[in-house]
Amino acid sequence: MYLASKYVDYCPLRMKMVFEKIAHECFAIESIKVMEKKVLCVIQFSLTFPTILDFLDHLIESFVYDHERELKEKHWTMLRRIKNLSLYFAKMSRYDYSMLEYRY
Repeated sequence: MYLASKYVDYCPLRMKMVFEKIAHECFAIESIKVMEKKVLCVIQFSLTFPTILDFLDHLIESFVYDHERELKEKHWTMLRRIKNLSLYFAKMSRYDYSMLEYRY
């Protein structure tokens, strides 16, 4: 859980939270760290790389975060449409190689 949080979340869990709430103080902090190292060694630090979907999601979410106060309802609707359309094209490019020839 701790490793996944570090990998996926924008603000990962703190060790104290993992120790107290997730592990219910059954595992020592040092053993959590050791297990994290073991998992990474077993998979040879071979984590996936970010995809276009991750990039688009992060880009749109950061834009929303920066301009949240200024956005009106019509802007939210437009942003949702842009996000959905962008994600659709990104997904299509994964499934259909002919979509890769189009430039931005």
